[in-house]
Amino acid sequence: MTSRGFRVLLGILAFVLLYLVALALSIPKIENNLTSSVTEQLVAGGVTGVAVTFSGRDGTMTGPLATKDAALAAVTDQWGIRSLTYTANGADVVAPSTTAEPATSTVEVTTTSAAPTTTAAATTTTVAATTTTAAQTTTTAAAVTYTDATATISDQTITLSGTVASSREAQTLADAATAGFGLQGTVVNQLTVKPQTAPPAVDRAVDGLAAFITASSPGLLEGSGHLVNQGLALQGQAFSAAAATAFNNAVASAASQYALKVTGTVSPGPSSPSDLQASLTALVGRSGVNFAAGSASIDQPSQVVLNSAAETIKQVPTAQVQIVGYTDSDGTPESNLTLSQERADAVMTYLVGRNVPAASLTAVGKGEADPIVPNDTPENKAKNRRIELIVGS
Repeated sequence: MTSRGFRVLLGILAFVLLYLVALALSIPKIENNLTSSVTEQLVAGGVTGVAVTFSGRDGTMTGPLATKDAALAAVTDQWGIRSLTYTANGADVVAPSTTAEPATSTVEVTTTSAAPTTTAAATTTTVAATTTTAAQTTTTAAAVTYTDATATISDQTITLSGTVASSREAQTLADAATAGFGLQGTVVNQLTVKPQTAPPAVDRAVDGLAAFITASSPGLLEGSGHLVNQGLALQGQAFSAAAATAFNNAVASAASQYALKVTGTVSPGPSSPSDLQASLTALVGRSGVNFAAGSASIDQPSQVVLNSAAETIKQVPTAQVQIVGYTDSDGTPESNLTLSQERADAVMTYLVGRNVPAASLTAVGKGEADPIVPNDTPENKAKNRRIELIVGS
């Protein structure tokens, strides 16, 4: 090799050496930058308890199985990442179970000699194939329960129980229960919040349980909806055959909208006057029949209640129903008596418009008489401004 060629070779080797040194120095920096960026994205997304490591541009997140979906969702596209995987560990993962059958080796030897001749027959040796069977190693992730909540309806009371994954979910269910049962009825809230980062589908399923509660107020005499993650099991008795159909259709719509997996249906309602009284007391006694201030104009939510009341009354054709109107103590006794009669008449007109026979209905106003609570707070006055439906034979 000439002197010039030798110098060229040394130059090339020096360049390669410098490149390798620079690459070795840059890899840890890339790893550190990617680890820092992904960790920051997890924190910003509210995900904790997940460890992040990188080997070059290939990353691994390690943490509980319950956090997997939230962790992957929190990490947006990050320049420089070639791959990013999640490895579950901790209490949510069941240890692998391995079962192996013992290996079997069989050797069979058969030796056969022919009749005496000058040539001996060849000895034959047969060796059976050795068979080794090992069961596959399996790892099964334990099912994670994010939400296990029940709404139970009985007469004028709704009870919320169980656990939800966030205060938002708890408030959503409480708001639905208060709107449907809180004015005249009773809401018992026994929900417990167990903070978890639930997958979006499970969080939306809680909104589906809230829709079940909303439909229950004018629809169910008694029953329950039990939500476990996205599975909603329901049972109960509606106020009427029409209410059962409307309720089941509402739940089917909620199932489609909120990705619920619904099991069970509700049955139709009463067929005797005694059953009818219990149904009408529960139905009207939850959210009441309400009017615009100082008038006999029935508000929109109350029309939904009266629609259900009409179908319930029609299931017992022999029943006589008296519509009784009451007011609070504001105003004069005379004006309150007149207003209560106008409101009772308005309800009767509405029910007749829903095909309830007029001959089975009467209307009477009793003004501020027979308050059920003292007229000392706005909330109590709202309870005293009421319509009652009294069943006779």
